[in-house]
Amino acid sequence: MADDVQRKPSAALRLILIASLVLLLLAAGAEWLERWPQAPGSEVGLGPDDRVIMPGQRVGPITLGLSARSAEAVLGRAEIRPQEGILLHVYEQHGLSLAVKDGRVLSIVVKDPRFQTRDGIGVGTDVDRAVRAYGEHYEWEGKSEAYVLHYWAAGIHLRVEKTIVVSIQITEPMVSRGKSFFWGSRCRPAFPS
Repeated sequence: MADDVQRKPSAALRLILIASLVLLLLAAGAEWLERWPQAPGSEVGLGPDDRVIMPGQRVGPITLGLSARSAEAVLGRAEIRPQEGILLHVYEQHGLSLAVKDGRVLSIVVKDPRFQTRDGIGVGTDVDRAVRAYGEHYEWEGKSEAYVLHYWAAGIHLRVEKTIVVSIQITEPMVSRGKSFFWGSRCRPAFPS
């Protein structure tokens, strides 16, 4: 008969188990959010002091697809320079330029060496180090002393003078179709001079 009696956990034990489960889920969720890259176009900023370049996604708190108004709320007032098919929003004080079309950020150009990728690539980096980080699969555009290395699939483009990266452009990654690359309407390199 003693074998037929089932013991139920006490209310205190159940409360401890539930609380432990909730804490575990919160910790796992926080870790997931920390590791998961911010979605392009997300209006949620990562803070004005964020200096991380995420190729194909964001530079600091500015994400591709973000509204120009949201970028201005974070960075302040921009100097606006009309370009072919876009407006270039220049933030000299931050070393950033945003190519904007239809009120949304299409690409981000970085000239401030304080912004770097997680691999430590930024303005001022030696081109050999950048190629070691991103690989040999790039498109070369330019001359021998000044050129751009396009890493279309990653959404990062490195402007190089002599052997030093002088600016970095972040765009949406572009998919290879045969020998050429497909440029979506939102993906247009726009390095300002």
